[in-house]
This record gives sequence, structure tokens and C-alpha cells, in this order.
Amino acid sequence: MLLLPLLCGCHFNFNFFKPKPKPPQHPQVVTQSRGPLSIVVNPYIGWAAAPAAVGTPVYTDTDDLITDFPQALTHTLIIQRPSLNNASVGYLNGQVKVPTDATLYVAILIEANGQTLVPNREFNAYRSEGWTQIFETFAITQPENGNYKWLLWSHPIPRGPINIVSDAIPAGGIFFIGRALAE
Repeated sequence: MLLLPLLCGCHFNFNFFKPKPKPPQHPQVVTQSRGPLSIVVNPYIGWAAAPAAVGTPVYTDTDDLITDFPQALTHTLIIQRPSLNNASVGYLNGQVKVPTDATLYVAILIEANGQTLVPNREFNAYRSEGWTQIFETFAITQPENGNYKWLLWSHPIPRGPINIVSDAIPAGGIFFIGRALAE
């Protein structure tokens, strides 16, 4: 036995005689990140897009931050633009383009300090336009002595400029764009 290492040199691998480990019986699970969808925002309008999460600034002209972030918005981009008081009208009016089918989310301010801004009857019309309510909590920084309530909605959108509108819900809101929802 001593002769074998001498014949093979000093770098002989003694593990040669050990049985090789068997490959795992189960396939390994590989998790891929579904990062934000690439989008194009018209650079001349002063809007921006940023990955959305707790702590993300909401508007370009205030210090409001996202404080409650629903799971449905994971891996979305927020379209940052002026606050609701100064917001451009319409549902993005073609100022944002998506390279593939996607999902548009909008957070609608429905109540401010106990005053209803959007009556419940409007939501049936909203649903008839193809919007789906997301039953998760969304909130931004609350004003001092204020209480705002938001509802979150989603709508599938085709690739290209986003021109979707709603006759039921007033223009404005906080917009997020994510990958198309799985069927």
C-alpha cells in the first residue's frame, strides 16, 4: 500500500477510495427576483419613477412617505409627481410607457378627516370598468391631527403608453406599475 503513493507522487488523493456522494434526490428550488418592470417616463413633465417600498417618497413637492405598503405592490414602481392638490389630471395620459403587458395600480384617497371624498356607489362603476380592489392596507404619512384612508385598485394594461381612464373615480391618485398579474 505504501508503494502506491510513491508510484503516483506526493499529490495522491486518498479520497479516491471513498465512495462519491450521491446527488440530491430532489431538484433544487431556485428563486428569481421579479424586479420592477422597466418603464419610460416622459422626461419633460417633471415626473419620476422609483422602486416602491415603505419609506419611498410619494410626491415630488411634499415630504409624504409610504408608511403602510401592501404585498400586492411588491416589485412595483411608483410614479412620483406633484401632490393631489397639484396633480396632473387623468390616468397618466400617455406620459408613461410600458414595454410589455403590465398591471397599473392606483391608490385613491377616499376619506380625509372623516369626510367622504368618494362615495361607495362609485366603486361599482369602477369595477364595471375592469378595476379590481386590492384588500390590503396602503397609507402615507398622516398630517398632524389628520386621518386619511386609501383604497387600492388594479387594472391590467397593454404594452405601450398608459392612457387608461375612469369615468367613475376622479382623476389623480398615487400610481404604481408592476408586472402583469399571473392568470
